[in-house]
Amino acid sequence: MVNGARAAGLIYLIRHCEAGSPPGPESALTERGRVQARNLGERLADLRIGRIVTSPYRRAIQTVEPLAERLGLEIETDERLVERRMPFDPDVNWIAHVRPTFFDLDLELTDAESSRVAMARGAAALSDIVTGGRFPVAVSAHGQILSLLLVHLDGRPGFATWTAMTLPDVFKVTVSRQGAEVERVWS
Repeated sequence: MVNGARAAGLIYLIRHCEAGSPPGPESALTERGRVQARNLGERLADLRIGRIVTSPYRRAIQTVEPLAERLGLEIETDERLVERRMPFDPDVNWIAHVRPTFFDLDLELTDAESSRVAMARGAAALSDIVTGGRFPVAVSAHGQILSLLLVHLDGRPGFATWTAMTLPDVFKVTVSRQGAEVERVWS
């Protein structure tokens, strides 16, 4: 499940707050998203977070900035937590377009990254986070990569998980030598 798990630890996987369009690396949180981020920071502040790791995308960083400020923690970025590479076309039904890639993990749409490749990239980042210790850890990323990480962790259906996710959303992952237990704690 999670390579390198030496002892029990907690990871909070956080899907970013509401952001503007188009959904590229520089897409920032909306005003509503900034309010969500402040509320998220308040809610997570009592969890004794010891480390914050995020995708380098602006919306993911902005989601955890209020938490980092409250706790006096540095925000670390990890390129492996970026959203799955997928071309954005506003004229395409996005959900119908992406759906098959969750059922055939090796399916590569044009100019896109397969689910299996994205999952392996995210799992490697998560494994390094676990190995680094300093629990609990808050990890801020994106819907598709987080859905694929949850598939990796507990085998849940990726497409159903992705389409049910909210902005923001938080999953608590308890990591141990036996594997990982996942619980949705915010939606």
